[in-house]
Amino acid sequence: MFEPDPALNLLPVGECHDDALQLQRELSLVRMALRVGRLGAWRVMLPERELVWSEQVREIHEVEEGFTPSVEEALNFYTPESSGRIREAFSKCVEEGRAFDLELEIISAQGRRRWARAIGEAVRDQRGGISYVQGAFQDISELKAAEQRMQESARELANTLESIAEGFFTVDRQWRFTYVNSEAERLLEKTRDELMGKNIWKVFPDASAQQFKAEYERAIAENRPVTFRQYYPPYERWIEIRAYPSADSLAVYFKDVTKDHVAAEALRASEERFRLVSRATNDVIWDWNIVDDVHWLSDGFLTHFGYRVEELAAEVRAWSDRIHSEEREGVLQGIQQVIASGEESWADEYRFQRKDGTWAHVLDRGYVLRDASGKAVRMIGSMTDVSERRLAEQQIAEQAALLDNAQDAILVTDFADTIIYWNRGAERVFGYSRSEALGQRSVELLKSERARHSEGYSELIERGEWSGELKKFDKGNREIFLHTRWTLMRDEAGQPKSILAIHTDITEKKKLEAQFLRAQRMESIGTLAGGIAHDLNNVLAPIMMCLDMLELQLPGEEDRMLLATVQKSTQRGAELVRQVLSFARGLEGKRVPFKPTHILREVHKIARDTFPKNIQVSHSASAELSCVMGDPTQLHQVLMNLCVNARDAMPNGGALHLTAENVTLDEVYSGLNPDARAGRYVMINVADTGVGISPEIRERIFDPFFTTKELGNGTGLGLSTTLGIVKSHGGFIQVASEVGQGTMFSVYLPATASEGEESAERTAPVRLPQGNGETILVVDDEESVRTIASKTLERNGYRVLIACNGAEAVSLYATQRNEIAAVLTDMAMPIMDGAATVVALKSINRALPVIGSSGLANVSGLTKPLGSDLNAFIAKPYSAEVLLNTLQSVLTKNESVLAAGA
Repeated sequence: MFEPDPALNLLPVGECHDDALQLQRELSLVRMALRVGRLGAWRVMLPERELVWSEQVREIHEVEEGFTPSVEEALNFYTPESSGRIREAFSKCVEEGRAFDLELEIISAQGRRRWARAIGEAVRDQRGGISYVQGAFQDISELKAAEQRMQESARELANTLESIAEGFFTVDRQWRFTYVNSEAERLLEKTRDELMGKNIWKVFPDASAQQFKAEYERAIAENRPVTFRQYYPPYERWIEIRAYPSADSLAVYFKDVTKDHVAAEALRASEERFRLVSRATNDVIWDWNIVDDVHWLSDGFLTHFGYRVEELAAEVRAWSDRIHSEEREGVLQGIQQVIASGEESWADEYRFQRKDGTWAHVLDRGYVLRDASGKAVRMIGSMTDVSERRLAEQQIAEQAALLDNAQDAILVTDFADTIIYWNRGAERVFGYSRSEALGQRSVELLKSERARHSEGYSELIERGEWSGELKKFDKGNREIFLHTRWTLMRDEAGQPKSILAIHTDITEKKKLEAQFLRAQRMESIGTLAGGIAHDLNNVLAPIMMCLDMLELQLPGEEDRMLLATVQKSTQRGAELVRQVLSFARGLEGKRVPFKPTHILREVHKIARDTFPKNIQVSHSASAELSCVMGDPTQLHQVLMNLCVNARDAMPNGGALHLTAENVTLDEVYSGLNPDARAGRYVMINVADTGVGISPEIRERIFDPFFTTKELGNGTGLGLSTTLGIVKSHGGFIQVASEVGQGTMFSVYLPATASEGEESAERTAPVRLPQGNGETILVVDDEESVRTIASKTLERNGYRVLIACNGAEAVSLYATQRNEIAAVLTDMAMPIMDGAATVVALKSINRALPVIGSSGLANVSGLTKPLGSDLNAFIAKPYSAEVLLNTLQSVLTKNESVLAAGA
């Protein structure tokens, strides 16, 4: 603020004469008017660029009283865009004397945005130079807000008119276009630029001769809206128009109703055709006026049901009363549901009573017509007598029922292999329901062998039929073997139309055949194994007897340890031979009480030494482990089978852990497992971290010949044999497995109160029984056995005679019978086997002690007929200890018999 006011050239207050007082009063009134109008004044002195402004300008900027900014400080109150504009305008005013009038956006000292109008002009001195710039400043925020609201209202109105689905335009009283929306541009096929300001009748001269101009003029003349529909030939359209007059213009809404008009015309034509069709068709045509509840029926009612139209057309009830009572309520509810739900059509089948009292099966169909609001006003339909069709369907259903009762899978396909019939037998065999199978290609659905399928198809086309075996897969991807018979079906003209296929499931038959072949193969393997075992036992027998003799000749501790190692390996070999024979021929091993600890250690050692190095093998057993009654060799086989399976389940390595502990099962637990009995058990766990077993496979792992291994890598007998051995010992097996987490087999064996001894390595030589110079006849076809047996007997106090076969033995005994005290003979020899040899020797001397020997595990066929003629039997391979103890026992018993006889 400053005095005098630069905008008003006020005089100083000190000059107080009458004119001055009057002027001051007038100026006060002016100030008041300026304050009410929020109009202020400003001046910038040049060249100092000193800014002065009035109180109103200060209030607009919302700065404190007395604050007078510089020009640059004042420019900071403006937005960047406004600041740039006022700088440019001020510069031109100072340099060129050009006045300016700007609308500027202010950001006041209080942070509020306002709009102001700034007017400025240059004031020159007497020499013509510009001495200062002055002007007025007015707050126009409310005016700008009103303009913005007006613009927004205009935009909203324009948006509304642009969004409507109708064309819209306005014309003034000189018929010039003043507004056109986008839909009007599309319908009139002209742009706004081509229409705005143009006379409508000049742009569309053809319209002036039509009803358009007359109706528009009538609307203006009568000052009321008009609505009409008119065809416009140039566009080949029917147009519906609503025109609304105002004081200076006419607003017109219009739309293309060509489709509606054509539909209405088509409806009239359709109704005419409907009347003609109702006379020509065999069906019963009906028309129900829902609003008035009037029912119109065609003459077909007389033809099909014996009623004259007059008897039923009066009211709907006359029709509904003739619907069978069991179906009437459902039919009427179905119609009402369609009407209420907004659906367009209804269909139902029911029984309708003819005039003669018989019942007709009818197919009734109806279509609902609705008004603009969606209310159902009419329903038109037809009734078809389907009694003959229902009878045919019933016959077909009876035939289909016969096919459904067939155990075979029966299906029919077209020539594109699409399934068009699928009986219940097919559902049972393949697992797919009828809805799943119909419409599918059989080759793809059942994963058929395409080459085999094509071969059969070619023969079918050539001969009209084909039969053979096919392999397919059911819904669960299970392999199925089928005996298939295809027949080419023909139509009435003899042309092929479809293929009838009858499939008999022979999967189980194929499995039995495969098992029979495997059983034959296993029997052959058993026979072969027996022969191999005999030879191996003959090889091992001399080794075992030599070890016993070497043990007596090598007293050193280190030598005995080496011999013990060789002896243990030899015994292990003999046990493996017996194990092969036990597996091949199913023989029962000897049951003895023993602790499983040493078997656990031995299996652990074998697995650790032979399994891949990326498998960590460990074992642990309870120190107080109970004994079990069983065959150690067979239980060794059980654990080895489980360990081998665990190894195969860890192709990328893992951990295998064997544990054994005592457990007691109560009645509750044993009741959950049919193979368990309450009591004490030794539980042996074989746990791996392998791939695990899925639930569907877990149920079949103990099935004979079932294997998940590749062909050639497994027989499918390992777990089956394992379970058989465990059950024969009175035990059972439990399996816990998670896919990707590993598997644990738990073997439960009944504990026994008998005390068993763990096998221990021999650390001191055994004292062998000695002979007293008796002569022993050794009969064997294996030279190595004869040699070692002779050496063993001779080193331990016996004399030995040798025979290579039975005939030689009998001849030798006949000449030296008084010298020979006993005979050791092999039971399986050429020329004369052991049984014949024993019989021949006993016929010479009934009291002669005879010891039989064989490398075959099952020699009952050879020894059983001999009865008491055979005094003892030892299985190969045998040790010197076994041979000498058996021989001493036989000789001692024979001496006792002779003494008693004397």
